[in-house]
Amino acid sequence: MKFANNLPALLLAATTVVIQPQIAFALTPLQINTAAKDFTVLIDGDGAGSGVIVERKANTYYILTNQHVVAKDGNYQIKTHDGTRYSVIHIRELLGLDLAVLEFSSPKNYSVATLGNSDQVYEGMPVYVIGWASSIPGVTQERNYQFTYGNIRSRLKAAENGYELIYDNGAIPGMSGGAVLDEQGYVIGINGMAREIKKQGKRLEMLRFAIPINTFLNTRRHAIWRSR
Repeated sequence: MKFANNLPALLLAATTVVIQPQIAFALTPLQINTAAKDFTVLIDGDGAGSGVIVERKANTYYILTNQHVVAKDGNYQIKTHDGTRYSVIHIRELLGLDLAVLEFSSPKNYSVATLGNSDQVYEGMPVYVIGWASSIPGVTQERNYQFTYGNIRSRLKAAENGYELIYDNGAIPGMSGGAVLDEQGYVIGINGMAREIKKQGKRLEMLRFAIPINTFLNTRRHAIWRSR
């Protein structure tokens, strides 16, 4: 796992930690998207969603996603950016949060996302949301990778299932579990929920919600294994 802004390493001792400079400059959308494609995975099987490669130890990769993506007991597969499919071998869940960590094994070299500091998120902050959207009826039967731009609207306190970050990016089913990125391309949250804002029965807008990455970092030691 790689960290930005001097976040502590909370994983295994063998994990390589990369400390990013305190003064960071914004990358172009093209630069951010190019890197994001490499660490974003498609999840399918008995549930569908997206995920983020957050750590590697030897040949084991760890994927962060939403718990609701893998809520059903069953079999799940990971599809990496090069089109290779892998079976999920272990699932761990974080109680009280809509988060899960999946494991798959591969000798290939895949990019690991850099995790930012979600405590530094502010209203109006530009963010990108990425993931593998569901198929579009009448257009394509294939799931498609999407990269969307928007801004942080607000931050909640003590939100249900950890969903504290609110933003206005476009995101559709299938993108749950994908990353929310800042302008340096660092992961600051995990996308996973949408709510319509209505007035007198008329839809005004759709807001999206994410779980801050620091919430994951501060609680991951308490993740529990799911029996398989």
